[in-house]
Amino acid sequence: WAEVVERWVQRCAAAIEAERARGAAPAGPPARDLAIGEVATFRLTYVLPEGQTRGLVLSDLLPLGAGGTLGNVSASIVSVGGAISGAGVPPAGSSIAFDSGTHSYIATFGDVSVNSGSTEADRTIVIEVNARASDVVENVRGLTPSNRADARYVTTNQDGSTDNYLESAQVGVRLV
Repeated sequence: WAEVVERWVQRCAAAIEAERARGAAPAGPPARDLAIGEVATFRLTYVLPEGQTRGLVLSDLLPLGAGGTLGNVSASIVSVGGAISGAGVPPAGSSIAFDSGTHSYIATFGDVSVNSGSTEADRTIVIEVNARASDVVENVRGLTPSNRADARYVTTNQDGSTDNYLESAQVGVRLV
């Protein structure tokens, strides 16, 4: 099991370093190591489909408990593509509130429209989350707390029926 986890950590570290190399993730401590008190920066990039998306909510669930704990520091919207519009779409630079009940940052965009024929960059929302390795008994050397990002939304089909979607991604950091 330890070998499986170690290979997974290596793949996560490689992905983070690749994102840093292409300028899509900020510099920081080595991707795979985080000491108590240090801050990890997670960058969530979500590309919306063209057309109407209802009830869009992007969230970042920080790990809490026996698998390791990362405490909240800050989160903000880095960018909102130019083809994305809607009454509830917050502008770039907006802070995202932390919900202590769910241990999550939650950004509610509501109903959004994306112009047809737009580029991927113009359909992209980027959020940055900063989390600190908490000084708690659960955080021991070698643990790999896993941070999870979710996108929830509803689409309407041609026949008028609706589909609810949940898309998730996870990444971990190793405590040293």
